[in-house]
Amino acid sequence: MEFHLFYDGKKVTGEVISQTKYFLEVEITSPYSGCTTSCSVPYFARSYIEYKEDVLIEKCDDLLTEIFEFCRLKETYFTDLLNLFRASKITTLQQNLVALEEGFSGLKSRLRNMQRSGKITQRHHQAKLMEARGLINEARATLSFMTDSFLEKTKFDRYGGDLTSALLKELEDRIH
Repeated sequence: MEFHLFYDGKKVTGEVISQTKYFLEVEITSPYSGCTTSCSVPYFARSYIEYKEDVLIEKCDDLLTEIFEFCRLKETYFTDLLNLFRASKITTLQQNLVALEEGFSGLKSRLRNMQRSGKITQRHHQAKLMEARGLINEARATLSFMTDSFLEKTKFDRYGGDLTSALLKELEDRIH
C-alpha cells in the first residue's frame, strides 16, 4: 500500500512493506529511497491496540516521518559521521568479535574430538566452552556499549534500531 504525507512543505511518499494486526514495516520511496523501519504492538497491549483503520494510518505517518527526518539528517551529516566512525574502535571490536566467533567453531570441534578420544572429560569440555562463550558475550557487550556510546555522540541516537542498524551497516561498508 502506497501512501504520502506533506512534511516541511515536501511531499513524502512511502509504502507499507509488511503489515499484520500487531506489526508494521514502512519504506520511504520519495524523496529518499531504500530506508525502512518497523514497529510492533507489545504483547501486553495486544488486547486493545491493532494496526488497522485510524491507528494504522497514524502509525504509517509516524514511521514515514521518522524515516524522512532520519534520511535528511543522514544526508546532511554522513561525511562527518563517517569520519567519526573511522576514528572509533568499533570496526576493530567487530573484527575481534568475528575472529572469536570463528575460533569458537573450531574450538568446539577440537574439544569434541578430544572428549571422544578420552583426552578430556565432559566437565572439562563444558568448562572450556563456557569460558569461550563468556569471552564472546563480553566482546558483544563491549561492542554494543561502544556502538551506543558512538550514537549518543551524534544526532542519530533518538532513532530506532532498524534505522541505526542500517546506518551502522552503511558506515561499515564505506570503510571496508
